[in-house]
Parts: sequence; structure tokens; C-alpha cells
Amino acid sequence: MELTVQELAALVGGQFALPADGPRKITGAAAVADAGEGHVTFFGNAKYLPQLKTSRATAALVPLDFTDDIPAVAIRVENPSLAFAELLARFAPTPVRFAPGVHPSAVVDASASIDATAMHALEEFHDKCRKQGTQLLLAGVHAQPLFALTQYGLIDKIGEANMFETIEDAIAAAEKIL
Repeated sequence: MELTVQELAALVGGQFALPADGPRKITGAAAVADAGEGHVTFFGNAKYLPQLKTSRATAALVPLDFTDDIPAVAIRVENPSLAFAELLARFAPTPVRFAPGVHPSAVVDASASIDATAMHALEEFHDKCRKQGTQLLLAGVHAQPLFALTQYGLIDKIGEANMFETIEDAIAAAEKIL
């Protein structure tokens, strides 16, 4: 988000308490206590007035009847909290959407240990990998995980050929598959 204080006022339907310096830019939003240069903040509760008076924010959304002197450009709006929330919603980054599934290069760290209660989840993960055509390789399969995998019957399902002592061996095997 980057806009001038005039653009910000127009966006929220606000009016300036005093004439505003046109070229001042808004580059982000923050709470009163956290706001700095380039930030817009909001004021909706009298208990925060001392913080607002010392805030380094560039602009503040304030109630229509606000008359106090503050260092930020005061933009009067009907409901500062609502106007601020609408700004946040409008300028929030688009959430990252990940494709469902297991990436072919997924690796489990060699220091990871497998608890017996996790066997069912590992079995489901293996089944999901198979359905997607992805081969599951396990690295760092030492005595305790090997015993747990054997007891649960996953050695045969995953295959001993897909279990490696070191991450380097697992990566080398994965590179041959790819």
C-alpha cells in the first residue's frame, strides 16, 4: 500500500481536521503504539490519547468531533475503527494458496524420530504420496524408528529400499527418481 494522505482521506470518506501536506505518503498501517513514519493509525478510545499525541504515525483516523492537536495528519471519519479495518482488508496481501498434495522434493530431517502414535499418520501420508505418484523416501531410519515401522507393518508398505541411513543417501536416491 502506498498512497498520499489525500488519497487515503478520499478512500475512507474522511475530512482533514487541518489542511494536510499533499505529498506525505502512507506506506503501511499500525496500532497507535507501533505506528511510525509512513503509517496510518486510528484513534477510537480516549484512553489512547496520550499515545496518539506522541505517535510517530503520518496519519490518524479520528472521530468526527476530534479537536486535539496531534503530530499526525488527523483524518476525521464517522467510525475510525471500522475505517481502519476496511483499510486493512483492502490492502492486506492476497493469502498464499498452496496446491494440495505433497511436493516431490519433500524431505524429512535425519534427526526426526518417529513416535509409535505417529505411525497411522505416516501410513496415511504414504498412501497420499502413492495416489499422487510420489515416492516416499525416509532418511535417518535408525533402531527406534525401524523397530516402530516394523511393529506397525510399514516396512513392507514403504519398502526397505526407500529407507536410508543418511539424508545424503535419500537425496541421491530422489535425484535418480526425478
